[in-house]
Amino acid sequence: MTKLKKRKVDSCSTDSETNSTYNEINSRWLIRCFIVIGIPFYDYGLEQNKKIMTTMKLLLELFFTSFGVYLIYNSFIGFPAHSLFLFLTTAALTITLMTFRLSVAFKRSQILHMVTALKKFRNKHYKEYHRCTKYEIAIACGFIIGIPLITSFIFMLFLIQSSDEAKYSLKPNIMHDCVENPTCVTLVFPIYSSVYTLYYIITPSLCMTLFFFTYRTYENSLKCMLVGIHHSLVTNLTCQNIDKNMSSIIEATKVHQLIEDVLSPSIFLTYVLVFINFLLLVTINATEFDNSIVNLKTVGCLIMLAWSSGCFFHLTLIGAKLTDICNEWKYLQQNIVHNCTRKQIYGSDVILHLLLFNETSKLNLAFTGWGMFQLDRSLLLTMVGVIISYGVLIVTI
Repeated sequence: MTKLKKRKVDSCSTDSETNSTYNEINSRWLIRCFIVIGIPFYDYGLEQNKKIMTTMKLLLELFFTSFGVYLIYNSFIGFPAHSLFLFLTTAALTITLMTFRLSVAFKRSQILHMVTALKKFRNKHYKEYHRCTKYEIAIACGFIIGIPLITSFIFMLFLIQSSDEAKYSLKPNIMHDCVENPTCVTLVFPIYSSVYTLYYIITPSLCMTLFFFTYRTYENSLKCMLVGIHHSLVTNLTCQNIDKNMSSIIEATKVHQLIEDVLSPSIFLTYVLVFINFLLLVTINATEFDNSIVNLKTVGCLIMLAWSSGCFFHLTLIGAKLTDICNEWKYLQQNIVHNCTRKQIYGSDVILHLLLFNETSKLNLAFTGWGMFQLDRSLLLTMVGVIISYGVLIVTI
């Protein structure tokens, strides 16, 4: 039993060393990155040149919002749909992306409040969290933002130089007057592709990165808190100590509910994005295009699908660990009761408090997508099954 206690008490420090590569939430650099995708946090940042920075943030937000509106308009009016399903999937993708952006943009103040509450919870219960270095921050930003932009830039340059037919077929409507000028094409196409990449690929992945670090921070803090409660009650089982630890349980559930209220609608929309990206890929291959156009559109959809589904799969696996922590807490509760009954030195009031604590401190927490599904491992199998079923249905129609 002594070894068991020691193992549980040391588990937080062990997890801190094991999970340090995951980099606990660092709101400063992550929130500031949102200005790149046109969702700036106006109440967050340096006080220097505040008016200039606010103006720049506002202009960026208006630009990306206008770009999203243009894409929705283009999917309904300017896009030459070759089939009903292609029209529907293209329109659904642009509308879902805009809705996803708005679900994050309209909750910016709530996100900052959530981050503050999560920091307090972490600092109170998870003392040995990992702090990101400048090198780690540069790698994270480069991976999330730099790699998609570089890939898009190379892809568009290759497209311009190798395929005039594809260039004319895939050009956006706003660039009709520019196509005949090679210099203009060389400059405008990469800029347009960069904005397109920021809107379609980097926006969902950057938001999911925020969700990922939020979930990871809460789970690690909750686990250390529960292990600390177990150690506290095993070594000092008093009515006052039980009440104190019950307050910590209540605090943890409030923080979880706050995270759910802020993030769960956006989590649901990320699931929808993965689903629509796959349907768009299937629809493009089922539509009669020229071979070169099919290949280019397929490559673009594959990149978007792989990036969004990879981020969502990773997010789901992280969110599923909350269920494992709640299951482990059930075992710790049983161990507390077993330790109490084995010693047989506690009064009836302490035992009554402990039984009441066990009933009221049960944790059945889970991260969800707007309450419609839970982020657990079975969700991945369900999502794959649904995607394959609808994909086969569209191909056969």
